[in-house]
Amino acid sequence: MVFGEGLALARFALSAALGDTPGWFDPASPEPAAKDYATREVNQFLWASNVDFPFLFALRAKLEFRAGGNPSWNTGVDYRKRSNRFVDREEVRALYKQAGLSLDADLDALNEAARITANSDSVFSHFRLPSESVPQAISMFASPTYR
Repeated sequence: MVFGEGLALARFALSAALGDTPGWFDPASPEPAAKDYATREVNQFLWASNVDFPFLFALRAKLEFRAGGNPSWNTGVDYRKRSNRFVDREEVRALYKQAGLSLDADLDALNEAARITANSDSVFSHFRLPSESVPQAISMFASPTYR
């Protein structure tokens, strides 16, 4: 990614907001100003490349093996509704506007994309819930807060 390119910044901001990625990576450096979106994006990229990506890619197979299948899903997720609750929603909207892109079009594309369904046994195995907690967990994960 070239951080000077508006399209890359805007779409990475959306990705970071979906994952609630922090805008400050190195505690030895000053925290970026709330509206210093370019610096926050660099920090989010550092977080993603040093923390999230190794987990998501290098350790994913191990996670699925231990859980007995895929414990992740996006069925039932309304990305437009989620975007209204992003902590970084102003950042995403500003970077999309600056790039001349349509956030609405990208959110529509996400909502229309194929969905990933979790293996329900893997979800509960992954979270190691005792059997009496399963109804509570189903209720928790089905709540609008998680969508």
